Amino acid sequence: MIKYRCQAILFSSIFLAFAVAGKVYKGPGWHYADAWMGDIGIVGCLYFGLAVFIPKRRPVTKTAVIAAVATAVEVFQWTGIPRSWNLPRPFVFVLGSRFDPTDFLCYIVGLFAAWQVDRLLMTKSEKEVYEA
Repeated sequence: MIKYRCQAILFSSIFLAFAVAGKVYKGPGWHYADAWMGDIGIVGCLYFGLAVFIPKRRPVTKTAVIAAVATAVEVFQWTGIPRSWNLPRPFVFVLGSRFDPTDFLCYIVGLFAAWQVDRLLMTKSEKEVYEA
């Protein structure tokens, strides 16, 4: 279990680095990188962050929890409240500022990637238990 937790920390960091890279990139197509890489990376980061604390949960459970959190944040953005708060940049990175239905597609991509990596990290015996 310690090995899995260390791997989860590593992959949470990788997904976070991917999300941050999308925010700092300013080359061609930076608008897409800023919007989409952050959304894809942050749900992957949260997925593996959750895996550190509840490693014995099924991937589908971890996916459902993070999907619910991401959806709640997106619905909160839809209300316009986060934008009206004029939060500093680090908080805007977490809460966002604008509702964008495309974000849901990015969340699906990010969670699918995290799920697939998680399945690769599982041992054969863990896969048998989860798939039973």
